[in-house]
Amino acid sequence: MGRARLAFAVALLALLLGGAGALAWWSAVSAPAGAAQVHVEIVGPQGALFNGTVRVANATALSALQEAARAGNLTVEVVEYPGMGAYVSRIGPYSAHGGAGWVYEVDGVSGDRSAARLPLHDGDSLRWSWTDG
Repeated sequence: MGRARLAFAVALLALLLGGAGALAWWSAVSAPAGAAQVHVEIVGPQGALFNGTVRVANATALSALQEAARAGNLTVEVVEYPGMGAYVSRIGPYSAHGGAGWVYEVDGVSGDRSAARLPLHDGDSLRWSWTDG
């Protein structure tokens, strides 16, 4: 039995026997090499939309948001501005308008560039927050 099949069989058995803990284990062992584990919090005007940890290869503030959105069943819309980068215009039901929109911080420091251009590292903490301007 090949190594991949053996890992799959062990993961399936653990899933059947251990539930959510096995899923977390499988996520950790099946993540691509070099993937960063990032804690992501998404806070809208009415409170938390997502709060958890994701694993992302070649992680940026944008790719970690997108992975968290997939895990939390949230829609993310991004507008690309040539020369400036990506702008997150919507997360879940909240769409930017006027002076209101989404901002991010990594380890408590406000983002100073397009989220697609800010690399993240293993153990970073990413917070996306709604602001009314």
